[in-house]
Amino acid sequence: MATFTLFKIGAGVATIVFILYHFAALRELSISTPAHRDHFTSLPSRSLQIHGAENCVGDINTTALVEESIAIRRSCQKFPAPLHSFGSKGPRVATLSVHFSKSKGSDTFYQQALRSHLLHRLVHQSPLHVLCTPVIEGLWNKQAFILSVLIEEMTKPADERLEWIFWADRDSVVLDHCRDAVDFLEPAKTFGLSSLGGALHSKPINLLIANDHNGLNDGTFLLRVNQWSIDLISDILAFPRYKPDVHLPFSEQTAMEILLKEDRYKDNVRYTPQHWFNAWPEVEGHAQDYVTRDNMSGMEEWSIRRGDFLVHFAGCEDKEREVKGFIEAGRQVGNVWESDRAQRDVSTEVEAFWSENASST
Repeated sequence: MATFTLFKIGAGVATIVFILYHFAALRELSISTPAHRDHFTSLPSRSLQIHGAENCVGDINTTALVEESIAIRRSCQKFPAPLHSFGSKGPRVATLSVHFSKSKGSDTFYQQALRSHLLHRLVHQSPLHVLCTPVIEGLWNKQAFILSVLIEEMTKPADERLEWIFWADRDSVVLDHCRDAVDFLEPAKTFGLSSLGGALHSKPINLLIANDHNGLNDGTFLLRVNQWSIDLISDILAFPRYKPDVHLPFSEQTAMEILLKEDRYKDNVRYTPQHWFNAWPEVEGHAQDYVTRDNMSGMEEWSIRRGDFLVHFAGCEDKEREVKGFIEAGRQVGNVWESDRAQRDVSTEVEAFWSENASST
């Protein structure tokens, strides 16, 4: 079967997107930016990097947030689950997300969700990047932003650049702050040269992503920082222009799903169980069940429960209710490893998965 690849024709489009993005990103906001210094002076340097013309994250009580992250980190170090990577040198990772809206103040609950990701990155002492200014149409800003960060990182020396990007849609909330996204990667023995773009394996694993009942779900995923990822994201961006007759029911997500089946990409992807880092609420409007429910009988595997890393509200009708409800539920539960209230620890699952899905030698 002929392989469908868009990279050559898509590279020009991707370059234009990259240039457009950097015009918008010239006013990247971080701790060193005078216009928003008052908001972020207590945050560790560059822990929050806002890309765009304005601050879409909102005012943050940075002193309280840093203090909270320190307390969580201490708790996680004292009561770690087996999978957690505290105390070990893992790959360098940053979380990326995007948030902007036409009506200011109408969706501040997304800022609360982003705060959960910022708190998580503070616990793990690595950055959160947020795109606040759209540079292209709609959902495709995700790929434009990722591509820009990939290219910027690839210009750095290999031992200084990010090794992985964790993408998280704005309608997701971190619940287990002890666990980091990189804890789901292939075991540490395969890091090193491989994670720096070397060639420990003929087919390195460059993407971890999950399916849901509709197919691919790109609301959360782990993407390696390397040339393969630049090619993939470039092809996704080029897809609608050069394949306008292909129906994309889920926009860029469908384009990604199609491309990942092609020979150029398919062997470098691993599809993880959905609940690892893309769990959903079992029933909308019942966030308090996360706190009180003890009987898991009959629960779907993808349903969020205590001990899971993150909850994603894809397809939920009332996202404000869900985000606020689970943020409060997470606050009430706290560190489930310290309270011994975890209902699921995927550590054994992850080990078994990689014993069967390791990168080829």
